Amino acid sequence: MCLGALLHRYAAYKIVLGPEPEEEDEEALKRFYAAQRFSFRKYLEFGEKRSTTERIFFVLLSAALWGIYLYIYKLDWQTPLYGFTASILLAQSLVDSEIQELPPELNLLIAILGVVRLLTDLKHWSEYLIGAVAVSGLFLLIGLIKYRGQGAMGGGDVKLMAALGLLLGWKNILLVMILGCLLGAVIHLGMMIILKKGRVLAFGPYLSAGAIITMICGQKIIDWYIGFLTSAMRHQ
Repeated sequence: MCLGALLHRYAAYKIVLGPEPEEEDEEALKRFYAAQRFSFRKYLEFGEKRSTTERIFFVLLSAALWGIYLYIYKLDWQTPLYGFTASILLAQSLVDSEIQELPPELNLLIAILGVVRLLTDLKHWSEYLIGAVAVSGLFLLIGLIKYRGQGAMGGGDVKLMAALGLLLGWKNILLVMILGCLLGAVIHLGMMIILKKGRVLAFGPYLSAGAIITMICGQKIIDWYIGFLTSAMRHQ
């Protein structure tokens, strides 16, 4: 719960600071990076700008996810790694939904957790290294496609998938991508129809949800799918 409270404050801090300027204005960029310098006073002040209800929900959800991972993985290495990652992903989702930007420092934290995961499972090191480039490489190629002067995929999404791929391995990161795309398509389409939302999609929250689900029951989903395919092939 303490971790959730700290990360919610940091998410609020990043939201108030806002996204990086798009124009190539050197002075604007200097002012932006000067404002980005961490200040504990601003960190506390900006955290109060979010509603109390949102803060409580964030903290309780973060704690609940830690409880779920503790129940599933017991006192295994995966419990703290997945718990920390889930809390960070909640913060990433909040920031991305507000300013359409994923803080690189939070992606870096997930990547560090990925390195720890790799070191605790060196026997399967290739799965994690392949996972780091499998989906992020695809997203990078998609990001080169321009739509109205903007990339079809943000750089933050590419870095997020690289960090998560290093943590989860290539099988799980493919599942994260599939779940994220499905959730994004269904939920955002519903929001466009019901709430008249625009076409611009903050993809980070859906990828984060896919990762949280994968860390809870990813292997069961993969096993079910493989079993389904095997059964279908036998009946052909």
